[in-house]
Amino acid sequence: MEAYMKEIQFLLTGGTIDSEYDPTTDTVVPFPRSGIKPYLSKFIQPNFEIHEKVITLADSRDIDDNIREVIVKAIKESKHDNIIIPHGTYTMSETAVYIANEFAADKTSLAKKVILMGSFYPLVGFAQSDAPYNIGFAIGCIEYLKPGVYVAMNSQIFDAHNVSKNIIKAKFTSKE
Repeated sequence: MEAYMKEIQFLLTGGTIDSEYDPTTDTVVPFPRSGIKPYLSKFIQPNFEIHEKVITLADSRDIDDNIREVIVKAIKESKHDNIIIPHGTYTMSETAVYIANEFAADKTSLAKKVILMGSFYPLVGFAQSDAPYNIGFAIGCIEYLKPGVYVAMNSQIFDAHNVSKNIIKAKFTSKE
């Protein structure tokens, strides 16, 4: 029996997940390149192909509508139906809504599954990070979702229009 080969396109935008802690500034600083594909290839050795495209590697507070438009264009141009967007948590919800609204506004049927995900701690350099789990959760869920735009955080899949970051609880929750 031949194994099913899933392909996932990662559209990289930076955020904490692809950053390192800088003790001199007491903050995280985006890496000049993503660590997600090397992490998956070395430690997970998945049974699917990983494709990646760098949109930007920035703090999500620096992601504006110009960058969001580049993300939408990359989704439309991607030949892949499963797309995961690692994104900083500060503006992840806004980007998810922007993407969903862009497809709705131009009456384009989104035939792809798009998941935005991130982490509260960097993938590299933190032994107790939520990053590996969040990556795996997004990968595990994407196959079972209907086409649309989602956020995968805190062991939950949220619709793009029904998610927000709760800073007090340090987690993502439904708006309801």
